[in-house]
Amino acid sequence: MLTTSDTFTNMKTGKPEYSRGWQYTATNLLGDKRESMCKNVLLQRSILGRSDTHCLKVPPPPFTYGIKNVKTSGVSDALHWIDDTTIRQKSNDHIYLTRDFVALNCDSVRQGVTTSKEMTHFRELHDRLRSKQAKRRSRTESPKLHLDVTHGMPNKASTPIQEILSNKYQKDWIDAQMRKSDKIEAKLVGLTSMSRRVNHPDTDAMVKRNCMRKNKEESFWKLKRFEQNAVGRINTFRNEECRRLAFEKDKSSKISRIGLHGHGIQRTGECA
Repeated sequence: MLTTSDTFTNMKTGKPEYSRGWQYTATNLLGDKRESMCKNVLLQRSILGRSDTHCLKVPPPPFTYGIKNVKTSGVSDALHWIDDTTIRQKSNDHIYLTRDFVALNCDSVRQGVTTSKEMTHFRELHDRLRSKQAKRRSRTESPKLHLDVTHGMPNKASTPIQEILSNKYQKDWIDAQMRKSDKIEAKLVGLTSMSRRVNHPDTDAMVKRNCMRKNKEESFWKLKRFEQNAVGRINTFRNEECRRLAFEKDKSSKISRIGLHGHGIQRTGECA
């Protein structure tokens, strides 16, 4: 809480008096008393049961806080429109001069000044001024605000209930994780394919596998109508995947079977 620190002169003694009492200062009752001592916060001492002072003066009782009302002549001003341009010109009539540092820097470069010490000496000897208009604002000039301006804090964005109920954020996260895992898997496949390109020494199993005899598939002549429209009457496979796996397994087992097309029984100790 701020309290008043005011001094007054005693008419009888002619010495300054302090409203809080000189005994609550750093010098106490001894020494000379000056008005400036009452304005120094460091020289003040606390009083029991009272708030500390900050050495701030309170205005006199008839003082009115706030902005004073602009007194006009009444009806004569109400019946005449006030031009904002004239008010703006009157408020900005004051013009003063300032140093033009840009021009000074250009002149110093032309004179060959490079160091900071030479620049300081050059600015002391030379001076370039430019006019600058004071930016003062008249009280009668109203600020230009946009018609759609809204005062106060902006409203918080509404929660996307539709996205939350449809688990959109979860799906987006799962898709992002899937794309991330696909990239990692593609990178690993590329590394494994590079490692397979390394020339390894041939083993006995690799030589035998490469020298294995492959049966040539015979192509019989068929009518076009049977090739295009002929469909098996009975299909014993559940789906096309089972059919493909069965044919691949049968094709791989033809090597160890007897017969020209590998449809016979298994070989037992015979040479191919």
